[in-house]
Amino acid sequence: MGSSGGIAYRIVKIGGSAITCKDVPYCFKVSAAKEIAKQIVKATYHGIAPILIHGGGSFGHYEASIVDERTVPRTSHAMLTLNFLVNSLLIKSGLNTYPVPGKFFTVDVTKSIIRQGMILLSLGISCQKVR
Repeated sequence: MGSSGGIAYRIVKIGGSAITCKDVPYCFKVSAAKEIAKQIVKATYHGIAPILIHGGGSFGHYEASIVDERTVPRTSHAMLTLNFLVNSLLIKSGLNTYPVPGKFFTVDVTKSIIRQGMILLSLGISCQKVR
């Protein structure tokens, strides 16, 4: 929590298990994600600039659990697929989101996105080390 340059911001972690079906690979809970989007919209009406980060849920964690030479690319693809679904839903809810993969998530990038009146949407990458 905090503020920068007169902008009040809050980091909001959207748990992967909140927006995906835990036991069903690649299952996106649209209704739950829509409810979360409504809450984020309400926060913006109150002058909050949210910084959103979502987990992997049944997308990233499923692929990360299959350890072989393709674990990392499959998991990355799964996370980007979930990010696309989340971003699409947030945009349809009227939010100006800007997806940024976690490896590009920096303070400077974040400040730049917020200054442009957009909402940063990042994602965690969950991978087991491939031996």
